[in-house]
This record gives sequence, C-alpha cells and structure tokens, in this order.
Amino acid sequence: MKKISRQIVYLTTALLILSVPWNKGAAQDESFRIAVSVHNLVPKRGYVMAALHNNGASYLSRTVLPFRRIMLPVQGASLDFRFENLPRGQYSITVYQDLNSNQQLDSNFLGMPREPFGFSRNPVIGLGPPEFQETAFKLNSDTRLKIKLSQ
Repeated sequence: MKKISRQIVYLTTALLILSVPWNKGAAQDESFRIAVSVHNLVPKRGYVMAALHNNGASYLSRTVLPFRRIMLPVQGASLDFRFENLPRGQYSITVYQDLNSNQQLDSNFLGMPREPFGFSRNPVIGLGPPEFQETAFKLNSDTRLKIKLSQ
C-alpha cells in the first residue's frame, strides 16, 4: 500500500511540475513588427536588399548571415515592407538598392559603395560604415522606421 501511495505522490508531483508554464508570463510570448519605409530609390531599377541584424556579428559581415533578409523589386522612389513576429531585443537594419540585380553591393576600387545604401537610425556616413551601435535600436513594441538611401 505504501508503494502505491508513493507512486501516486511521485506521479502527481511530476504532473504538477509539467503543468507549470515554463515561460514566466506573457512577455516572453510577445512578438513585434518593424514597418520599414525606404526612400530615395532610383525608380524602376533593380531590387531593395534589406537585412535585419540582431547582433553585431552579422552586421556588415560577409560570412555571418543576418537574422532575416528580404529582397523586393523597386517600382517607385520609395518602398514599404515589414519584418514580423520578432522577439523583444536590439536590432539594426541595413539596406541597399541593387541597381544591376547582381545581389551584391557594388563598390569602387576604394571600397566605397556605387549603389544607394542606408541604415536604421540614418546615421551620418563618414569615411567608413557606421558601427552597429550607431544603427541599432531597441524593439519592445511595434515600430516604424524611415530609412533614407544615399545617392
């Protein structure tokens, strides 16, 4: 009888543990969206190539893939798109217009881009690309961003 009682206690305890939600509240289940509006496009030429980075490792990397990517044909001087179902966190967006549709940002012999490009938070572009932290933003609610491409 004691053996059966112990088994029932163990089984009941195991079921109680398994029934407790492992996520502590709904905050971890939240997901957000980023609505992006890209401006200063050359109309009817190529594609907009956008990358969403959730860390500095993928930012401007040729070997580490970004968190998400999107490729859309260009029609007018601006283009809107969204990244959906994103967890709370820190992100950065890089965008360029692939004018010749070769799926890469073309540059001159000095390494300066020859195609329009831009970043989230629209930082001032100096002699080199901005650092991840200059383009990063915190996502804790649905967000709208406007990115102006260089010309």
